[in-house]
Amino acid sequence: MNHYKWLKQVTFVSLLVLLAMTAGCSLWDSAEESKLIDPPPNDMMASLELNDDQLYSDEGTIENLPMSLYFKDQYGYVVPVTMNIPYVEGIAKQKLRYMVEDGPISEKLPYDFTPVIPSGTEILGLNIENQLAIVDFSEDFLNYEMNDERKLLEAVTWALTDFPTVDQVIINVNGETLKKMPAQGIPLHEPLSRKMGINIEKSEGVPLSQTSAVTLYFLNRTNDSQNYYVPVTRLIQNPDDIVEATLSELIKGPLQPSGLNSVMIPSVEIINTDQSEDLITLNLSDHILGMDQMVSEESLESIILSLTENTDATRFQFLINDESYNTPVTIPAHMNMFEM
Repeated sequence: MNHYKWLKQVTFVSLLVLLAMTAGCSLWDSAEESKLIDPPPNDMMASLELNDDQLYSDEGTIENLPMSLYFKDQYGYVVPVTMNIPYVEGIAKQKLRYMVEDGPISEKLPYDFTPVIPSGTEILGLNIENQLAIVDFSEDFLNYEMNDERKLLEAVTWALTDFPTVDQVIINVNGETLKKMPAQGIPLHEPLSRKMGINIEKSEGVPLSQTSAVTLYFLNRTNDSQNYYVPVTRLIQNPDDIVEATLSELIKGPLQPSGLNSVMIPSVEIINTDQSEDLITLNLSDHILGMDQMVSEESLESIILSLTENTDATRFQFLINDESYNTPVTIPAHMNMFEM
């Protein structure tokens, strides 16, 4: 099962290993197999690394952890926003607390993002066993706006399934399991999982019974011109090849009007693709190259994030017009990193 490898939060020991990988490892299998074109920009590498001061106190004990918290952006999309939060035992509960309106982080959020968990909500309990998280909220959890019902479920579900120990989520309120949400009546008879998607959109002219879901990462921009990635789950005609389908939908770009930005121009062609175990090889036309004859950082990361979400691949080899193109981009441990 795909555990959403790039985004899954990790335990203390695993996090240290991941940090080492992020700081020093290339995304690519071996520099000897394919010539590296250009070193990564300094600001890009800085965004993927963590300063020890952010993680440890003077006594050497763990102090802060980067966590992907889910908020609503100015267009209404549920977006992962990575921020450093104080480490405590029961970090999953802490993560949810920091997603509550008027919670400890609300005043420090970038202007463009707002919490979807209602003000006053308390996390009364959280039990994780056999990949199932049962979270118990106080009654304030139900004081949401009707239009935010699905966004609330997406935010909670995706936040908890970021952890490698969680695949499914059950929501309780005051100790009682919810059977459906009270505003729009979204049923909760089965545990929630990432299969529910996030920021759902449906391709026109495709019967629902003949659709499959692909999660794509497009770009948006804050009012102060900082780019961030937005996950969108699109329902498409059942594909023969999920890799090609994912790339095709990225090339099509976001449905309009959406407020989102494309990561590739429509003239990019997929020459062929191949998947062998955890390695995906992508052969694309040179229309993906910019004026500097490089693939943009945004295009590379969007492709990697989207394919990681939809497949079990962990390594990606790029070809441009049948010729090897490798750039030393590391898989980000976190996305949309913002300082508090």
